[in-house]
Amino acid sequence: MILFDYPYLVASLVLLMISMTGYWVFPKRRRALLLSGLLSIPCSLTTFYFVPEYWQPVRLFDFPLGVEDIFFSFSICRQLDTNHSNREIVH
Repeated sequence: MILFDYPYLVASLVLLMISMTGYWVFPKRRRALLLSGLLSIPCSLTTFYFVPEYWQPVRLFDFPLGVEDIFFSFSICRQLDTNHSNREIVH
């Protein structure tokens, strides 16, 4: 079962789905949200620093940089930008 075999992939996809809510909630900011996510993808290169000294995630493919890392970096920056967008609208 993929849920138990690839927990990092599943967690990254769940985080991606959560961060995509900002894409639909803030239609005027879609371009900025997408751009911020794309610009954060190079941050996934930090995996070379943390793996294997800090942790060893189970990856979908046997590459040093996995799609999970890219999804995670994209999602985290998108979530931060969505939260910032929400704060601008409320205030």
